[in-house]
Amino acid sequence: MNLLSTAPQRPMEILLVEDDPGDALLTVKALRSCSTRVGIHTVPTAEEALEWLNDEDESTPDLLLLDLNLPGMSGSDLLLEIKTHYEMRRIPVIILSSSRAQDDVLTAYNRHCNAYVEKPSDPAAFEEFAKSINDFWFNTSLLPAR
Repeated sequence: MNLLSTAPQRPMEILLVEDDPGDALLTVKALRSCSTRVGIHTVPTAEEALEWLNDEDESTPDLLLLDLNLPGMSGSDLLLEIKTHYEMRRIPVIILSSSRAQDDVLTAYNRHCNAYVEKPSDPAAFEEFAKSINDFWFNTSLLPAR
């Protein structure tokens, strides 16, 4: 069985919501090293993410990577906003956080995140994380049309 045959040929779009420039850079670099067919838009705040998602000139991302601890509106509140919005709720959201607190994990799943991942601690771990994202979300699973 060839799971890779289900992969779409169009570039995949990721919205990364991350306020730490170093973590954002590591994530983007790792994702781009795994796939040449990925577009990544990075914003540092939940408010900017909402603006981008509501901008009719921007396409809906195939996947949203979301840090919980953001300045202003929290990642958890952004997740709730996305999952209660009719047109945005189908976007898969992966929480990427340094928090392992069970309250954070439970809240994220109660607000319908698709996965909760502890933020990698070094560049090699970021690459492993990016490879798993690419393999599962873009090569194995079928995502709704944008």
